[in-house]
Amino acid sequence: LFVGTYEKQRAQTILNIGAAGFNVDIFGTRWDKCKIKFPKNVKLHYKELTDIAYASAISTSKVTLGFLRKQNKDTQTSRTFEVPACNGLLLMEHTVQQEEFFSPDSEVLFFRDDREAVEKIEKVLLDDELNRVIRLRGRQKVQASDYTYTDMCNNVIRFLKEL
Repeated sequence: LFVGTYEKQRAQTILNIGAAGFNVDIFGTRWDKCKIKFPKNVKLHYKELTDIAYASAISTSKVTLGFLRKQNKDTQTSRTFEVPACNGLLLMEHTVQQEEFFSPDSEVLFFRDDREAVEKIEKVLLDDELNRVIRLRGRQKVQASDYTYTDMCNNVIRFLKEL
């Protein structure tokens, strides 16, 4: 599963994952600009997922892909926290900052290139127990840390009161 806006590099990675034989459902905007012809196991839905549909798709997907936005120089995104919070297994582009939030290969999965992404997908699709444990640990980490939106809002309020 990938939920997000079209970008060329994202499309290329998804193409490589699909070419390795894995099913990928894509939801989001601007995918009509994509020039890549995906194999039949990669499905473009040309719509956004929000609210309950978003959380449900993440929680029922075997793996949810996460990408950084290069033009923003992202080191993490909202997906970094949303996917584990929705009991999803996150496979996200690696950054050092994200390792400060989550333990790699224990609470979430990170990849540095397309080959590593494919290898990690294969590993967690072949091992249901590993998939379940990583989901559980990721969700527990979000709940035990200040990573929920409620926690973040409360931290902002505390900060503003201290001004």
